[in-house]
Amino acid sequence: MKVLLLKVINSNKLVLPIFFLTHITLMIILGNFTGFALDEYGYAEVLKYLYEENQSTDNFSVWVNSDILFLQILYSPAKVFILFGVSEVISIRLLSIILTTLTLAILLHNLDTSKCQYTISRLVIILSFFIPSFFLWTTLGLREGFLILWLTLIFIYSFKFKQTQNLVLLIPIVIGIFGLMQTKLYLFVLTIISFTISSLVYSLVVRKITLTRILLMIAILSPLVFHPSTSKQIYSVASDTLNRVHEVNIASDNKNIASENKGDILNSYQTEATTLYQFNVFFKNTENQSLIIKFLKIINFDDYLASVSPKSTVHPLLKISRPGFNEPLEIIWSAVKFLILPLPFIENGSLFLNVISYEMFIWFMLYLFIGLKILSFRPQANENYFVYFTIITFLFTFLIFSALFEVNLGIIVRHRVILLLVILNLVVVLQNHQGYKDRLVINYDKPS
Repeated sequence: MKVLLLKVINSNKLVLPIFFLTHITLMIILGNFTGFALDEYGYAEVLKYLYEENQSTDNFSVWVNSDILFLQILYSPAKVFILFGVSEVISIRLLSIILTTLTLAILLHNLDTSKCQYTISRLVIILSFFIPSFFLWTTLGLREGFLILWLTLIFIYSFKFKQTQNLVLLIPIVIGIFGLMQTKLYLFVLTIISFTISSLVYSLVVRKITLTRILLMIAILSPLVFHPSTSKQIYSVASDTLNRVHEVNIASDNKNIASENKGDILNSYQTEATTLYQFNVFFKNTENQSLIIKFLKIINFDDYLASVSPKSTVHPLLKISRPGFNEPLEIIWSAVKFLILPLPFIENGSLFLNVISYEMFIWFMLYLFIGLKILSFRPQANENYFVYFTIITFLFTFLIFSALFEVNLGIIVRHRVILLLVILNLVVVLQNHQGYKDRLVINYDKPS
């Protein structure tokens, strides 16, 4: 039984179809229900009007920094699904599922079968992709499916390029960095910062600049050359972000309320009333009801909606604050909150968040796993470890950014998709740097 289970884990021909079909099952259950992500309908609207003449991204609130041609190429598979009679919402979800499965395939394919802890690393990656919140966000038709693919192309193929010096590997890196620039500008900036910091540190420590590092940095910085307007966009977004209010609380209703004194904002995104309101809308819609709504009606969840209070209490620990750059301890505390919230067994201000909080036990085990691997790893100051240090730098910059600018628990849970993906990229890089397998250990078949 153990050998059979290990062969299943080590077979991409089994793992990937199972993962894909599980996603499809959830997609069918959800149907056209978009209550878990209020902006999903906006992405469906983009697909609906994207291929009309004289279209502009000014009309799309969810893709404001992207080029029309880029979006038309990006959504072309979803457009094909529509031609076969699939709705816009289902089409963008199918596209997200395909991209997520492709990302999983890239991670698993680039694990080194000759190195130790191969099976353990595969198991960690596979199980992590089934973490409920990650699984949900990558099933929905949001940008997460694109983001995790772009980051994986950048980090994994940067590592492979440094190892093999194969110039062909620069192609997926360029695709990834251009895609990231068009999809999420702040992640593009953090990626550039991480590669630049690592390159400068290596130049000082190793005291030499290699051709592979020069070529890699050219690939990473290429969007700034071929898309010069990006620099202005970065400056504009950075200025706007730094001018935002410093403190944001979680609201329990469906309003945005500005405080007269401090400029605090009570943000309703992903709160209980908002999410339950979406359920209520779908309950009242008698046409095209999804399986999830039909099931909830059977268990009388609609009666619960009628009796639930429009207000919900929030534990004081869950107050999300934006510290200033001159408050290092507050930045650390906010980063810790980003890593560990929502907490189980306390009121998180939302039915959805209370359910999601129990997956934090999985996150804690993942943090322990990657922490032990980093502590036991002994990197050297040579070019082979450049990408390892770059990923570590990205994790730190991403945590600092999240500590400074995240606004509420709902967005924290959603943005932790990026954190998980980068950690799994680090797992692949660390596994490739591990020593070779002990000859006494059973060497299972290479994934097919």
